[in-house]
Amino acid sequence: MLEVSARDGSALLGYAGLGASARQTEPSEWMNDLLIDLPAMPLENYIGVLVEEMRKSLPIHISKMPVAGHFVVAPAIVEGAPRLYTIGLVLGPAGEPIMQTNRYMRLDKSKWFPRIGVGGSGASHLDPVGDWYRNLFRLIAAFEKGRVSPLNVADFLAGLNANVSRKDSLVSPKCIVKWHCDGGGVQFYDGADRCEQDRTVPVIADGLDIGRIAKSILSYIGEDFDKFIGGDFDKEEAQKHLDKAYQEPRKKL
Repeated sequence: MLEVSARDGSALLGYAGLGASARQTEPSEWMNDLLIDLPAMPLENYIGVLVEEMRKSLPIHISKMPVAGHFVVAPAIVEGAPRLYTIGLVLGPAGEPIMQTNRYMRLDKSKWFPRIGVGGSGASHLDPVGDWYRNLFRLIAAFEKGRVSPLNVADFLAGLNANVSRKDSLVSPKCIVKWHCDGGGVQFYDGADRCEQDRTVPVIADGLDIGRIAKSILSYIGEDFDKFIGGDFDKEEAQKHLDKAYQEPRKKL
């Protein structure tokens, strides 16, 4: 999973297909590092960069997979309105990359708009009119009325993933659920059980790697966060820590 924030909105990019390359690089790490230091620009420009790099770099990594494909589903808020982006990469008969990208946006409030996006082999195990769909939106409605917390919705989604993983060996029982509403949050799961967060979800904001910035701040201030917030610190020394964080090698597939 990767979060991208741009001048006109933000998106969460989830994916199915390649879990990690032979170098043990996860696609989210690779995509994150592709966007570092790019100038501030609209969200779709960042997505365009990722589409082109996927077309060039992913085919060799997915060619030996049981299902030679990689799929990205990206719910987004752009200029205050919901959008859904999907990116699909499969290999043709001669091994050539075939890309398909879609953008769903509501031009008229009376028009239909997709409320859920799914990708990967596990999607075939979800009945589009099944009980899970109705139960999920009942739970979301309860959250919107203040009756349940975002974690209750996250627990349901993790349970859904765990159930699919028992039917499809290509689907991992481990998953991440992230939300923006109610102050935002993220929860890691092993099956339907909540587990400790052993890493963070990569975040790019206008070309800035928030993870590297946070890492450099923590390496400099240690436990003395109040001192940092108050501005009582050596700014030149802090900049050295930031420069060091940005000098770390970029992830390659």
